[in-house]
Amino acid sequence: MSKNKEKIKKRRREGGSLMLRTWVYFVGMTLIILAVLWVTEFIMFRSYYNDMKEREITNECRSIANNFTGEVTPEYMHFVEQSVMDNTMRVTVFRIEGNADISEATNDNVKVLINVDPLDGHDKPLFPKENFIDEEYAKHLEEGNGVFSYRTRSFMIQQRSDAYILVSGCEKTIGTDKYYFCVVAPVIQFSATTTLLANQLVVATIACVIVAVLFSYAFAKNITRPITEYAQIARRMGKGEKVTFHEVGMAEYDELAKTLNNASSELEKTEKMRRDFLANVSHDLRTPLTMVKAYAEMIRDISGSNEKKRTEHCEVIIDEVDRLTLLVNDILDLSKIQSGTRKPDIKKVDLSVTIGDVVDRFAIYRENDGYNFVTEIAEECLVRCDERMLEQILYNLISNAVNYTGEDKKVTIKLTKTESVARVEVSDTGKGIAPAEKDKIWERYYRASQAKRAVVGSGLGLSIVKNLLIVNKAKYGVDSVVNHGTTFWFELPLVQKSKKEKADKK
Repeated sequence: MSKNKEKIKKRRREGGSLMLRTWVYFVGMTLIILAVLWVTEFIMFRSYYNDMKEREITNECRSIANNFTGEVTPEYMHFVEQSVMDNTMRVTVFRIEGNADISEATNDNVKVLINVDPLDGHDKPLFPKENFIDEEYAKHLEEGNGVFSYRTRSFMIQQRSDAYILVSGCEKTIGTDKYYFCVVAPVIQFSATTTLLANQLVVATIACVIVAVLFSYAFAKNITRPITEYAQIARRMGKGEKVTFHEVGMAEYDELAKTLNNASSELEKTEKMRRDFLANVSHDLRTPLTMVKAYAEMIRDISGSNEKKRTEHCEVIIDEVDRLTLLVNDILDLSKIQSGTRKPDIKKVDLSVTIGDVVDRFAIYRENDGYNFVTEIAEECLVRCDERMLEQILYNLISNAVNYTGEDKKVTIKLTKTESVARVEVSDTGKGIAPAEKDKIWERYYRASQAKRAVVGSGLGLSIVKNLLIVNKAKYGVDSVVNHGTTFWFELPLVQKSKKEKADKK
């Protein structure tokens, strides 16, 4: 146990645990979000704030000009004062006597109608220069830009590096008189706002980091807990214990639990099959070996000088050795097929000819034991497969039918074809297979659990057939009715003839 813990610790030191990585990812994501927030506040906020403030002042200037009718009424003054207070700005409305050009305006010929400034008082001149009008203000008016705005520092009494003055203005003609509007607003709130945001963000950042570290640890531990539990259960499964992986209510983990439970079930089946296989093989090996030894001793001690007895005893030894050879060859064949070392040699094969050749090998059963082989074989069925493997498939299926057919000793071999498929069926008239056992018959050595010595074979024939059919990409199956016999079948796609071959045949 201590060794396993040491290995886990070593893996964590080398690659890091899943929980630690998940924890780091959560904390990292929080830090990235905070970094984006800081960048947004201190880089994008300045530009956004300035643009918003300039639009706001420009709109106020337009609104003040639009509401002016040429007379300064109490209602209009209230409107202007309210606008000044709401936006912290200075508003001046004036006209030039004699309708002189704007460039000729001075403090002497300008008549100020409204001058509202909550910060600097009402009697301060609009521009601290000899001329009444600022050059840039006059330039925008002369260009006829409508409602305009520009930045300047010329109005600042107390210079600040983080602030500037925004000037917005326009002119309006009422009758024969021209009226000029000038709105001046200091944009200095940004510094205070930035300081406030910075202080709040520092506190928020510290709080977020602490919360992220604590909660992400809890989240990471909760997310990875099933993996840790599954790892512990899997180690027990590796020791051969019967285990169950429990679902936890998360789709991915539940799918993993189902897969692991299925793997555990398959391992249990494989282990049982391995034990049964070893027991059955041991049984089949022990009996012929015992007989070989017994008859060899009889030849040595009893029948050595009796030619007739010696010959009988030698025949028994030869038969048992043949049985052992068959078993060993089948085991080797199955191992080669399953490991992939036996590769198919795919080529054109005439299925009808191959079936005929294999059936001829069983002629001795017809002559000596009275078996009746009924064949219904369609002509010229060309398929693509490994011919040697195909012969082995047919031989095993017919041999299986011979072993299990009924008292009438009838075995039927059919070959039919459609436009695209050739179908082979091998039928017997035996006791059949129960529906619950149909899937088990393809397992290696399944027959051995209920086999009699009178049945010839290793018990691996159908398992070999199944694997050979899979290698040749054939469809296969079994149809059986209890007490009415069994039919094993497989299908292979026909080789489609070319137009030239069809024409030659006609």
